[in-house]
Amino acid sequence: MSDMRIGGLASGMDTDKIISDLMKAERMPLKKMEQEQTSLEWKRDDYREVNTKLLGFREELVNMKLSGVYRARTTSSTHENLASITATSAASETGYSLQSVSQLATSATKVNSGSLFNTKDQISSSQSFAELEASESLATSGSWTWKTGSVEKYATSIGEATANPTVPLKEGASIQNPLSEMMVKVDGKRFDVVGTEAELDENSVMVDASTGELSFATPLESKARLEVSYVADRAVESSVAGADTNTFTLKKEAIVPDSLTVTVDGASGTATYTTDANGDIWNEAKDAVLGKLDAGSGKITFNEAIEEKAEVTFTYQENYTTSSLGAHTSDGPKEELFFIQGSDSVNDFVKDVNDADTGVRMFFDDFTGQMSVSRTETGNFNGQGSGSAGYGQNADHQEIFTSGAFINNGLLFGGVEETGGDNAKLELNGLQTERSSNNFSMNGVTFNLKDTFGAPGTNNPGTSGVNLSVSNDTETVFENIKNFVDKYNETIEFLNDKVSEEFYRDYKPLSDEEREAMTDKQGELWDEKAQSGLLRNDRTIRSALSEMRQGFYTPVSNPEISSEFQQLSRIGITTTSNYLEGGKLKINEAELKKAIQEDPESVEKLFTSSDEDYGRKGIVQRVYDSTLQTMEKITDKAGNQFQSQNQYSIGKDLKGLKEEMSDFENRLNQIEDRYWREFGAMEKAIQKMNQQSAYIMQNFSY
Repeated sequence: MSDMRIGGLASGMDTDKIISDLMKAERMPLKKMEQEQTSLEWKRDDYREVNTKLLGFREELVNMKLSGVYRARTTSSTHENLASITATSAASETGYSLQSVSQLATSATKVNSGSLFNTKDQISSSQSFAELEASESLATSGSWTWKTGSVEKYATSIGEATANPTVPLKEGASIQNPLSEMMVKVDGKRFDVVGTEAELDENSVMVDASTGELSFATPLESKARLEVSYVADRAVESSVAGADTNTFTLKKEAIVPDSLTVTVDGASGTATYTTDANGDIWNEAKDAVLGKLDAGSGKITFNEAIEEKAEVTFTYQENYTTSSLGAHTSDGPKEELFFIQGSDSVNDFVKDVNDADTGVRMFFDDFTGQMSVSRTETGNFNGQGSGSAGYGQNADHQEIFTSGAFINNGLLFGGVEETGGDNAKLELNGLQTERSSNNFSMNGVTFNLKDTFGAPGTNNPGTSGVNLSVSNDTETVFENIKNFVDKYNETIEFLNDKVSEEFYRDYKPLSDEEREAMTDKQGELWDEKAQSGLLRNDRTIRSALSEMRQGFYTPVSNPEISSEFQQLSRIGITTTSNYLEGGKLKINEAELKKAIQEDPESVEKLFTSSDEDYGRKGIVQRVYDSTLQTMEKITDKAGNQFQSQNQYSIGKDLKGLKEEMSDFENRLNQIEDRYWREFGAMEKAIQKMNQQSAYIMQNFSY
């Protein structure tokens, strides 16, 4: 069909309008197909709305299968200030007699022996240890020895499974003291570093100090997290000098002044410079000072700019030391090796300890300058209680253990007395027992011990005991069932509305032309009626309603349920008297609560019992099964947002209709072209006749 057509020049007829009117009649079948398409889309969306509603109801049904819905528990204590309990749905209705609590569980704690600082005015937790020593503020300065090297950390995720991952080392560097100053972890588990293959097992690792290659007894799995902390014999850094560059800053601080070597490789050649104990940088001949190293900050300043684009390599060492800290825990002993650099502060070390998985927390007091370490768990885990001989001072009897001159001498934890680390001691139902925590659970009941009582020397020696009880929480169970009934009533009201909605046969979907002829309000009112009743008397939904009602009303003849409570009506749940409500349920509160109190197990089984036989199957399971089947049937008809049109019946109808409409559009184009050709031929004939007539008139006019 041409984009632009002009007719009627010879005949004087409005060809465009004539053809347009003719095509309106031809398009009538297409209009009906478009209306059918819109109706199908509306019906599909209505079905999906039903499935969304059923999905919400199904989620409620899943919740109602859980035993906790029917076994809500309430607890009581005769002395809440001394002890209390909480209970899960797994707890039985029972009582406990707590005759005494002679000792509460406590957390092991160590307080260091004094302030780390010489005077109160010198207390600073943010200054580095190197700065504190330089200012003579640290009271324990000199009580440990700084070592020299470079503290390094490496972490990676293993690619392919391997027993020999490699820690990348800088050129010329190697690992020093790997047996005592290296920590290897895989997925959080620490592996001991050993020196021979004979010592290698599932809990250890060997290391090649010169290459960084690790050797495990078994391959590490792909994606395993490998973490390695170690000390290299030197730090190596490289930089390229820019224009007029005479200053460089090393990545580390607290540098050993005479350990620095600077190699400058430029267009004019290679030169190597060294430093002395004062940080002065000397030329190769040792007869001229070329610059200065600030050992504290790691800043290097040359007297003159380094040659532009020259590669500058720095090799140096820093001050460091190591110490270990750990504790006996419920998971066994835990210990961490800490690397302390001269540039670290008290705050840095405290953070490192608290970030580590050692089962302890460290605290520094800025007012006194003292520190403490407490285990995060209460209780006794090393088998040596605080009552044992020499417990406080005997390191073998203590819950928290420290190792290394820095933590024992520098931080003053060596030889200090440990307090706490005791189990709770109690008499429960006549049995003397202990627990590592004041909060412990058994048989679904959690006990919370708050104070000592019932024995000489306790805080409440006159209290003879605490009675604790677990009972069924009738109110909560009632509310759970009531909420379920409300959800059911809401669902069937929605479904009943859908199948009884008025259908207006004379209101078809509007075409674009028809909508343009209406006001917006008129269009909305028309659409409202056109979309009404598309699921009226729908067989699938009516069947679903019938199956739901049957599931609720049919007795549950299960031997696990008391004969008194095998039907909803026997626990106070019946249908409303108004038949127009389509089978909604109502609750007699007094009867339902009475049933919950008298026989909670039967009430639970009435709803939840599972059996292949429909008559013995619980109400919730019946309704769940029928709801799921209905949703599957509707999905077969209307699909969902994740399915293509080929996967559900309405979608197939829509696809077929779309193809039919496309074919019909092509036929309409052909018909319109034919009309234009026919009218064009008529115009040519009239034009020819007019020309002949004019010729005759012209000849006879003389």
